[in-house]
Amino acid sequence: MDDLTQISVMLTTQRFLIGQLYKNFFLENPEARKKLPESMIEAARDRPTERHEISEDRGAELRPLVVQELESFFADVESRVQIALARAPQ
Repeated sequence: MDDLTQISVMLTTQRFLIGQLYKNFFLENPEARKKLPESMIEAARDRPTERHEISEDRGAELRPLVVQELESFFADVESRVQIALARAPQ
């Protein structure tokens, strides 16, 4: 397996596991289901690179990409929550 494939597999696995954790958290804490993703996305719009040593221009370039990735991630988590709720006994 080449390095890029290995990195891709590792990141995909981490995204899956973190998504499962958020799904379970949101099922147990329904009030956080809307507030937490919104606050995290808003924080990423304001300061996604504050702890990294990159230029202001590079930060401005990355900011929309980080926001887009967070939106995609939380949309996936919301889908998992919806599936879990649909499968739950009534």
